[in-house]
Amino acid sequence: MKEYPAFVQSIAPEIKSFRDSQVAAVAIEEKRERALLTEWESAKRVVNAPTQVDSHASTAYVRSPIFANIWKINVETGNTIVSKTQVVVILKSMKSEINVYPEESGVGRKVVEYGDGIGPGAAVRPGDIIVHLA
Repeated sequence: MKEYPAFVQSIAPEIKSFRDSQVAAVAIEEKRERALLTEWESAKRVVNAPTQVDSHASTAYVRSPIFANIWKINVETGNTIVSKTQVVVILKSMKSEINVYPEESGVGRKVVEYGDGIGPGAAVRPGDIIVHLA
């Protein structure tokens, strides 16, 4: 143990050089990761740009509450929503299942159609129309 401080002192310039190169490499990687994140976020904004327009003025909707994938659709075209506790769609996000219920205004209405591109496995964002009710 007596020799350890002398050994550390003898390699101090190498340690400093290694630490300096390590700091420089981390700075380069952080800059590259920030650029990649910015590129990914801008591409994601383009892909997830709202494309759905409420074209049915008297229609009620069941909308996605979160970013998720559709796991299961429990209603078919022509079905009637019987209660506000009826699970219309089950979403999957972060290994969790999220039940989606109709709003009170949707009770007693019939399922007219699914939203654009909606089906099992489809990705949805908060506010996306999953089901049109009339």
